[in-house]
Amino acid sequence: MTSSQASALLAGLAVVAAAALFGALARRLGQPPVVGEILAGILLRPTVFDGAVSRAAADRHPAVPDRPGTSPA
Repeated sequence: MTSSQASALLAGLAVVAAAALFGALARRLGQPPVVGEILAGILLRPTVFDGAVSRAAADRHPAVPDRPGTSPA
């Protein structure tokens, strides 16, 4: 497992843990747990996933250098 894959795995675990925590908090406030779970996903998405998933995708699909004689698509 590469470090970027580990980062993506940890990011997923962080979102699941935050969803459980926010779901419990929403329940205490008299709201359905799904409200807290969605809020956790909205709050964490830009910070957690952008970096981790981008790194994992870059490792899986490295940029292919241009070949001479071809035009960009």
